[in-house]
Amino acid sequence: YENLILPCDWHIPRKRSHRESHGKISFHELNKQISTAWQTADDEIRNFCACLSYIESRKYNKDKRKTMYKEKVTRKCNTGKTTVTK
Repeated sequence: YENLILPCDWHIPRKRSHRESHGKISFHELNKQISTAWQTADDEIRNFCACLSYIESRKYNKDKRKTMYKEKVTRKCNTGKTTVTK
């Protein structure tokens, strides 16, 4: 990053510029449709989605732990320490 040139006010937060909407559906309308669909969903669909969510969150947490461990090992190797602890 030694050749990176930053503007003098890079650290000052800016407002996000306005983005034109696609005009198909507003966020509010989308929210209404999703909540109505969940209200009419039967127990089998709710249980399926709950199980899927549980499985995916476990997979995500496992991958996250693996990544954190790799970063920890890399940091220890970069500092010159030769021992790696779990």
